[in-house]
This record gives sequence, structure tokens and C-alpha cells, in this order.
Amino acid sequence: MNEDVLTVARARKATGESVSAIAKALGVSRATLYRHLGDDSCRRNLMPLPGADSKQLACGP
Repeated sequence: MNEDVLTVARARKATGESVSAIAKALGVSRATLYRHLGDDSCRRNLMPLPGADSKQLACGP
């Protein structure tokens, strides 16, 4: 992810657009976007995946 794309992602996030929507529009995964944005909001909302091993986590609502 280059700086231009990251700048666009930051601007879109600042307007309240969801990380999921931004990632989809930019063609990257949410994990990649969170990593580059340095946003830990996903990590604060981690929860076990239903029916999965307790070590498999996903972002909560």
C-alpha cells in the first residue's frame, strides 16, 4: 500500500466510512488496512468465531 492510497483511506475513514467499505473499494483486506492505519479499534472488539477454535478471532460489531 503506497502513501497516496493510505492518504485516501485515512480521509475516507475520517468521514466515518467503515473500514470494510474502504478496504473493499481499495482492493485490500481489512487486516491490511487496519495495519497501515495503525487503528486498534478492531483489536478492541475481537471475539471468537462461532463454532471455531477459541484461538480464531474476528472483529466484532
